[in-house]
Amino acid sequence: MSGDEPASPSARPPIGRDTATPPEQQPDGERPDMRRAVERDARRHARRETSNASFWRSLSLLGAVGWSIALPVAGGTLLGWYLDRRFTSGVEFTLLLLFAGVICGAILAWSAIRAANGEG
Repeated sequence: MSGDEPASPSARPPIGRDTATPPEQQPDGERPDMRRAVERDARRHARRETSNASFWRSLSLLGAVGWSIALPVAGGTLLGWYLDRRFTSGVEFTLLLLFAGVICGAILAWSAIRAANGEG
């Protein structure tokens, strides 16, 4: 046993206590960062909506984001498939318009989220 280790388990400081600050200087025996975390969580809880409106608002946002991604991707894929069959070009148009649909869908979803957050 080296000189740095406590002699017995009872001589070890309690788990979770700030060992750098003496116990008499710690507020109510809590860690200082724990108090800030509790205050931050209390502020978040006070801002939270208490009605069912937040559930329905979240559900509508989920639907708007889902459709804004799904429709351009499906539309691009179907249009690409049609063009590939019309011009017998393999899958070139399908892949090109699928990728374009993904990009358009991502932009539309991003703008829907920004609009829901009141940013634009």
